Amino acid sequence: MIAVVPYLLVINAALPVKNLEEFIAYARARPGKLSFASSGVGGTPHLCVELLKIMAGIDLLHGAVQGGAPAVVDTIGGQTQAYCAGWQQPCPMSAPGNCAPSASPR
Repeated sequence: MIAVVPYLLVINAALPVKNLEEFIAYARARPGKLSFASSGVGGTPHLCVELLKIMAGIDLLHGAVQGGAPAVVDTIGGQTQAYCAGWQQPCPMSAPGNCAPSASPR
């Protein structure tokens, strides 16, 4: 192993959720109505949300865009509701104090 990179689930601020548990409940109540961005089919951001979908039993629509930056912009702008990314990508665009990665267990 060369590195460990924590991934964050970035949620559009307009959604009435404050944490992952609330997001999952919100998505379960709206199957197929929410979408998530990814930087491409089969990439880590795409597979991250696909794993979440399986583990949480939620149905989200996938919207692939051309790269991580457009995926973050689409999520912040509300075209999609979620995006999974390595913490260093979305943090510069978040409000101060909203993005503090914690140590991963090994």
